[in-house]
Amino acid sequence: MIRKFFKWFKLGFDRSFSSSGWSQLGWVVLLAIVLFIVGWAILFFFNDGIGGDSIWQSLRQSLGYLLNSDSYYYDVLTDKGMRVHPAFSIIFTFLGIVVMGGALVSVIVNMLTQRADDFRHGFTRYNLQGHIVVLGSGSMLINMIKYFREHHSEADIAVLTTTDIEKLRSRISAAFTRRDRKAITLMYGRRDSTEELSRINILSAKHVYLIGEENEPEHDIINIHTLELMRDLRVDSAEKESPIRCHILFEYQSAMQVIQFAEYKETLTKDAKSGQVLLELSVSNVYEEWAQNVFVSGKVGNINYQPLDREPIGKDSDKFVHLVVVGMTRMGVAMIETAAHLCHFPNIHKGKKTRITIIDPNARQEMRFFTEAHEHLFHLSHYTFGKVANGTIDYHPHQPESVNDILDIDWEFIEGSIEMPEIRSLLAHWSGESEQRLLTIAFCGRNAQANVASALYLPQAIYVAKIPILVYQPGDSTLVEITSKSNGEKYAALRPFGMVSGTFNPGTSEDRLDIARKINYCYDYFGRKDKQTKYAETFPPKEELEKVWNETILPHQFSNLYLANGIDSKYRSMGASPQTQFADDETSLMAEIEHNRWMMEKLLLGYRPTTEEETMEIERSNPEKKLKSKYKETRFAHYDIRPFADLRKDEKGIVASDYDICMIRAMELIKRDQAKDTQQ
Repeated sequence: MIRKFFKWFKLGFDRSFSSSGWSQLGWVVLLAIVLFIVGWAILFFFNDGIGGDSIWQSLRQSLGYLLNSDSYYYDVLTDKGMRVHPAFSIIFTFLGIVVMGGALVSVIVNMLTQRADDFRHGFTRYNLQGHIVVLGSGSMLINMIKYFREHHSEADIAVLTTTDIEKLRSRISAAFTRRDRKAITLMYGRRDSTEELSRINILSAKHVYLIGEENEPEHDIINIHTLELMRDLRVDSAEKESPIRCHILFEYQSAMQVIQFAEYKETLTKDAKSGQVLLELSVSNVYEEWAQNVFVSGKVGNINYQPLDREPIGKDSDKFVHLVVVGMTRMGVAMIETAAHLCHFPNIHKGKKTRITIIDPNARQEMRFFTEAHEHLFHLSHYTFGKVANGTIDYHPHQPESVNDILDIDWEFIEGSIEMPEIRSLLAHWSGESEQRLLTIAFCGRNAQANVASALYLPQAIYVAKIPILVYQPGDSTLVEITSKSNGEKYAALRPFGMVSGTFNPGTSEDRLDIARKINYCYDYFGRKDKQTKYAETFPPKEELEKVWNETILPHQFSNLYLANGIDSKYRSMGASPQTQFADDETSLMAEIEHNRWMMEKLLLGYRPTTEEETMEIERSNPEKKLKSKYKETRFAHYDIRPFADLRKDEKGIVASDYDICMIRAMELIKRDQAKDTQQ
């Protein structure tokens, strides 16, 4: 029994004494109190006369022995001390020196040293409020902090990361002034830990940016799990007045698709019982973000990019966009899919289609991956596989399975390397057709130096025709920028992209998001029963726009974002100005273009057209057409993936083409609204 007690006591003592400096201080103080009580008892009970004065005198004497070694000599010399054996005074004074002068000082010094060490290694936590939290220290961290200091200078910035804090602090010291560094708190810990999220006061944060760590194998999975933990913390919190504004970054398109599923998004961001929005979620992919910066925003820092339709493509135009992507990497896929979302033009009636060509040494394998991932899209698409053989390119075309040729983009996969004479001749031939073919070449290989070399040694005809050449440079853009500016006109069309320094561009992203919210509001207004006019004619305050947006399922949010990206392209194709009020025939033509874009969006997401049998079943369920929603949700079969002229009524009795017309009216309202803001 005694042995068990001593084992329990030693284990408990070791755990407590080793846990923190405060625990050590507590043990020293406890020991001092015990010594003080023992000393007082001896002094009191072993002296003559136990009276009121002797109690307080013994207390003072006991405290004096502990705190002041001179007390013993004072007692001896003046004979005013308590009458106890001198050995007690010596022993008690010695213990006081050890405990109060030795142990206590050592513990305090150790506490201060440990606190400084904890700060250096990011173990210190602070009670921050209204701060900005960054979960992870990925490559874009420095630029994120620069943006925060410029636009949210009053807010503290807390970074939670598993990287080496001292190395990270060195990076930050090199990039920021002393004043800026005072607003940055670095903390070591896992972002997928409930305890760590609580300790950084994530529920009190103004914004949360979930970027993850550099070269993290399970980056996207950990980010999703962290979102779930944040939701659970919010559910358990007493304060749920406003949702946490959370911005999450994914590396893989597959994770983006998973989180777009309506049911999962609802589970992830809302309270299951009350339905209250707990997380205001903004989702992005680092590669897609860059593709949109290049093709939509057209500017990153001091680098300007030409749009794919750099010349207007009207309904009578013979021009068409042709994007050539060299290297089927994640960046290459993002460029391809972004172009597929954007490039829809009114001259489709003349048989002019956008063409997307992928050149890769493993094109056959990459084609299989891509077409299988988007099987329903390629069942409806014209695509061709070409392979360099015997001094020529041997093509194998694939015809769409559908009788109706409803898509306006053709695809081409060529197996070969950019240095092959056959590939070079093909590129030179395409550049010679620059009057009709709006060619853009994007080098998206994994090796940044190889991308530069390939871009610098293309056929001369490409440089003469000033074909835009995009060079993927994930590290640094200096080499390409210097080349484009210091070699006369030859390399003037070279542009670097994909740099870590330009990935975080929230100002541009927020502008696109603002447009998407307005589009979403117009769509929501169109479906209301209590509306005063058929289409929205004004926009409500920003708070109302955000409220409607947060109540919208994530797939529809993405649809609005993709639509917002293509507004400028549609206006260029119509030769329109922001004040243009489209005539009915122009509106109908633009609505058809929008429907083509919408079909591409749904097919890329994994939807398919309904079969003839499913179509008949849906139409037999009139007037409600309840099966339309059911098949869309359970079978990923969409009743409205069909030619624009064949669009039919939905469960509300509205012809589906009216929604496309509603979107064109929304564009007009947005453009007029932007023009007013510019004038003011």
